[in-house]
Amino acid sequence: MMKYRAKCTFCISQMINIYPNRQKNPMPKDDLNTYIEVDTKEEADCIEAINRNIQTAYIMISILEHIIENK
Repeated sequence: MMKYRAKCTFCISQMINIYPNRQKNPMPKDDLNTYIEVDTKEEADCIEAINRNIQTAYIMISILEHIIENK
């Protein structure tokens, strides 16, 4: 069966909750990112969208903290 790899660097904890079986859904890493292997392209696309949105949220939180600190 083909597996699809999705970047989940910013949503690791959510993916561990949704996919608790590391045998079925391993989470390989490289120097910068963590990925999860899933069964369908639809799952991979959804995970990557979640990852992008959480990354954007972290960026916006940092911007907001900077604005507040410099009032």
